[in-house]
Amino acid sequence: PDGHDKIQLIAPQLAFHEVEGVQLLGSSDWNDPELIEIGRDHVTGALVSTPFYAGSDFEIVRNFVTSYRESFGSEPDEFSASAFDALNIVLTQAALKYDSRLAVRDGILRIYGFPGVSGVTSILPDGNARKRPVLLKVMRRRFVGID
Repeated sequence: PDGHDKIQLIAPQLAFHEVEGVQLLGSSDWNDPELIEIGRDHVTGALVSTPFYAGSDFEIVRNFVTSYRESFGSEPDEFSASAFDALNIVLTQAALKYDSRLAVRDGILRIYGFPGVSGVTSILPDGNARKRPVLLKVMRRRFVGID
């Protein structure tokens, strides 16, 4: 468990010490082009979880990325994706005509399987969000979504 800056140096050492048949698993801290630039073939096949992947093939994500680029002239990140999803969850409550704070809160607490750009979201009874992580795999010297 470490960031991409350490893993890109450690991965070649595995090959040097003849460690074979191991698949690297990493957190969103690995989702950085530098991991592939420096780690090269030594990180091929690595699986990385991330809260948002702008290169997704899902239509909802593609539409969000296109709109975001047109509006802001830059690439969306995990924070803009999460904010977009949070706003859509609240707007859904308004569309359902929940007109008080308590009604909106209770509606949000009933969210299960909400299709957002940062993944499918469910709200737990304690108010925390549970999201299915986006999985990326390093293939042909680039990150590829495997969902």
